[in-house]
Amino acid sequence: MNIQWFPGHMTKTLRQMKEDIKCVDCIVYILDSRAVAASFNPEFLSFVKDKPVLYILNKADMVEREDIDAWKTRLENEGKSVVISQGNSKKDVAEIIEKLKILNKSKIEKFKNKGVNATVRGMVIGIPNSGKSTVINSLCGGKKTKTGNKAGVTRGRQWVRISENLDLMDTPGTLSPRFENKTLACHTALIGSINDVILDSEELAFELVAFLSERYLQKFCQYYKITKEQIFEHGQTPADLIKIACINRNCLKKGGECDYERISKALIDDFRNCRIGKLMLEKADDVFDS
Repeated sequence: MNIQWFPGHMTKTLRQMKEDIKCVDCIVYILDSRAVAASFNPEFLSFVKDKPVLYILNKADMVEREDIDAWKTRLENEGKSVVISQGNSKKDVAEIIEKLKILNKSKIEKFKNKGVNATVRGMVIGIPNSGKSTVINSLCGGKKTKTGNKAGVTRGRQWVRISENLDLMDTPGTLSPRFENKTLACHTALIGSINDVILDSEELAFELVAFLSERYLQKFCQYYKITKEQIFEHGQTPADLIKIACINRNCLKKGGECDYERISKALIDDFRNCRIGKLMLEKADDVFDS
């Protein structure tokens, strides 16, 4: 599946971020726990490398705890500072603020020695729909930024006062101009980080079911009430499973023909809203070719 999506405003956003990075002390990098590898935008590497970075594994309630713990361990073994977050947990908020204090300890102590309370300024970055605004709203205790379960909600930078000593800049979700890895591009689309208008829902649903049949077949069959008898009758390929799900969900046209467009959109929506179960598209020990 070939996916490319890089609207014009993202070029402007990346250019602005490269300028704004000079004004901040640290980076808060939001990653979607369902697709951690796909959440990394290689375009960010060119301008965040000289700043301390706090990685937040967001939407952790949508995956199994042991899976996201494994990602946390992997990233920490790479020397990264990491927090697991559900986006709106008070416990997570406290840990994020504490980690930011640790990352910016040198600045805080430098100003403290001068009798001044330093204000730490951070930039929040991530791909679209990773939950940046939700995390910021949780940190400041109220809805001060726009949020939504789709790509492109935040369209401009916004400064938000988190506390007397912490300001965060929310930035629009930004992707890479090109996807080098087709699997990660597909995952990016599945978690809602790409505008659905440009996607082929039937092809994307096929990729989703192919993945689920390999790693989460039991959960898939349980949610769509697929029986062993149906698998024996129709088969177990991704196309077979989509057909059975179509029949069981009564996504049929007149004459009993499967409505593949309708079931495809339902499959994607069910995944995004965690109805099938807690599913992770990329495990910590997965390896992806470029």
